[in-house]
Amino acid sequence: MSYSFTQLDSRAKAAQVFTRIALLGLTVLTGQTAIASDGHFNLGYEAQLYRPGILPDPFHIVSVGGDYEDSDENSSTKIDLKISFSPEKMKVWAARGKNLYWSPSPQVSLGRKERTWNELDTTWNLSFIQPIDQWDRFRPEQQGLTGVFFDLDLDFVEAHFFGSYFMYPENIPNVVIENGKFQPDHPQAISSTPETITLLNQSTPLYYMIDYPRISDVILRPSIMFDIETKSDNPLLLRVLYAYKPTNYFNFALTGNLSIPDNQVKIFIKPRLDSNQIIAGDLGYRSAASGFSIGASGVAQIPDQESLTSDYTYAPSTNAYLISPWVKFKSGNWESTASLLSWSGGLSADIGPYSSPGSAVFSSHVFYRNASQIKTSLNVPFLPEGSLVQAKWVHEFDLAADWLSGDLFIPIDSSMGKFKLTFGGDLIQSNANSNPSLGGELLVDLRPLDHARLGVQIAF
Repeated sequence: MSYSFTQLDSRAKAAQVFTRIALLGLTVLTGQTAIASDGHFNLGYEAQLYRPGILPDPFHIVSVGGDYEDSDENSSTKIDLKISFSPEKMKVWAARGKNLYWSPSPQVSLGRKERTWNELDTTWNLSFIQPIDQWDRFRPEQQGLTGVFFDLDLDFVEAHFFGSYFMYPENIPNVVIENGKFQPDHPQAISSTPETITLLNQSTPLYYMIDYPRISDVILRPSIMFDIETKSDNPLLLRVLYAYKPTNYFNFALTGNLSIPDNQVKIFIKPRLDSNQIIAGDLGYRSAASGFSIGASGVAQIPDQESLTSDYTYAPSTNAYLISPWVKFKSGNWESTASLLSWSGGLSADIGPYSSPGSAVFSSHVFYRNASQIKTSLNVPFLPEGSLVQAKWVHEFDLAADWLSGDLFIPIDSSMGKFKLTFGGDLIQSNANSNPSLGGELLVDLRPLDHARLGVQIAF
């Protein structure tokens, strides 16, 4: 859609914004595009099929979403939203969106906006800078930050600024606690927490509860970030970033007490509201003519932790330092990336009354510490136009673990709409004796969840 306003007073500007919101609402509610805007409504279904004995029944997922994009010479709007849920277990659901922003000018954007701030964070989906949608841990996706964005275009470089007093954490598999016990409603919400503890030579049940912080304490926290980088048409890639912001995920702490009348130990789990400083950079060479790029990226994380009393058990965060050399190649319908990851620091052993040497009460957020990754995508010429194959291989050196994943997407146009069929799956193996306590627990926990995935999506 286009607008021909040349001079707008405050009422006209308000009317323009209201019109955009109204058109978006009409698009989402009816599934039909309003006027001449670009909008789609999506309905998807997927079944994840696990090995018998691990998860005997398929895990069904229904997703509903929409996208909308509109731009003219001076302003733009972009929105994509998605809600997923399991029909059998309605407590298992997630809502997310990469983008939900309005740009009143080319320099300013308001809302939730996704972009590449650092190659390492984007390639490895580590959630240092942008939150990750990990509701399906096998297919993590970058999500946008939420706040005010300001872009400055100079002669040879670009500068980007971000500020906010609002944070929206990443999505993870739903953790359901009922009657003091963890429920395996989401197959990837793995918890190895014990159900009993031995007191006075007697097995005593554990009763878990979450010490919920106030919502305002969770979401109303400040962030500030800026970077400067060479322009995309420059063969030299040079990017430097600094950020002070809340962590996109929650580390946990716990405390407990013995309830004699109930003959149980009540365990209170406390989400930690930590912040951190991020210093990151990219250095590389890129050739638009050959599609070849090579470089290295680094991230330093300096935590600013919430203070806890001595009766809590938790793993203190320490400074983390990561480096990742990478190579990218793109030619026609084929695109591939190879990268290495080396991670030091960032984790320490549990401290507190419930700590146990050599083990961690909670799994860390770290998927891998020292790993290699190869990702590739290819448009398949002999299938319907737009068919795409995506594959990934990750090898984790510390765990002697391998993760193979692949997906085939086949689009089909019909009078009812545009269908997209999905066929894929994941295989994970690691040393049977792997029992990491300082990173990699999630990868090992996912080891038995090899699965195939079948899905269909229709866009109206």
